[in-house]
Amino acid sequence: MVYDDFNKITSEVINKVLITQGVSITQKELDKLKAIPGVKFDLPFNDQTYPSFTKLVGTPKTRLRKPGIYIFTHKATGRKYVGSSNSLSRRLNQYLNNSHFNQNNAGLLIPLIKTSGFSAFELEVRVMPQKKIMVFISCF
Repeated sequence: MVYDDFNKITSEVINKVLITQGVSITQKELDKLKAIPGVKFDLPFNDQTYPSFTKLVGTPKTRLRKPGIYIFTHKATGRKYVGSSNSLSRRLNQYLNNSHFNQNNAGLLIPLIKTSGFSAFELEVRVMPQKKIMVFISCF
């Protein structure tokens, strides 16, 4: 199911997806997740934006992993490509350094980055406050 409005997604909708995973989320927990502010970056990073990015998510070699959600938005179409990871720095580094680009099943985002370049995208990052919360997000 596709939702154009983030606010229409309820715990009931999420729990229908999570039913096979043996976990669930309450509406109160979901509301807390939705309230986490995102930080947006224009891509590619430059000397001013990259330090802010690494301060937010860390580096792949950072000992303390930060779980969260990342959203690549194609500037021309507004289409969003959403992912989650228990280590944002590791996962985003894979995208930004093209290590995902040689996979056979690359999905929709990577071919678009290959043809359009990173400058066609904006990246939003939402760092989760607790690893426990990531259980719900990583099931998607």
